[in-house]
Amino acid sequence: NYGVAPEDVPQVAPCVVTGRRLPGPIGAVMRRSIGGTLDEIIPLSNQPAFLTKVIPASNLVSTAGELSRFYELLRQGRILKPDTLQAALVPSMRMRPELSSGLKPVRWGQGYLLGGRRFSPFGKDTPQAFGNPGVSEVLGWADPQRRLAGAIISSGTFQRGHLRRNCRRASPDHAKASRPVPAP
Repeated sequence: NYGVAPEDVPQVAPCVVTGRRLPGPIGAVMRRSIGGTLDEIIPLSNQPAFLTKVIPASNLVSTAGELSRFYELLRQGRILKPDTLQAALVPSMRMRPELSSGLKPVRWGQGYLLGGRRFSPFGKDTPQAFGNPGVSEVLGWADPQRRLAGAIISSGTFQRGHLRRNCRRASPDHAKASRPVPAP
């Protein structure tokens, strides 16, 4: 869901900033690009005014199970037509350092972080994998080559984290891999 009903706001886990602060130059870039540092922005994301609006790409509210099921349905071609998804996965910018990957180089398609042979937040040799890391240590992904989809949702925003490292550390209590969804 994008946002929640006002009566459901108390059920939403609050996002918090954890870890060491970002170095000054990175904080300055964030202020210029998104209007503030994580310390300044994340508290705003817990406000009812933010949580009860529909703000695409900003306030998705989900469980790990729901998000992994969504990526499994994407992987199976049941949400977008296969050619539409393929168009979204065409690399749209050169490989560059990405904050969500600990400043490791990554590739982006149209809205999806893309896997790769050498550098990939989804592990080595994952050229077909795609997903989106979100800003608050949320990751949903699918890997058609490996026939899997998954999601990790944490209420902590790591200022200097690395998604791949955090994915390896995730326990079954914090991560849920999606089982194949039967065809209709």
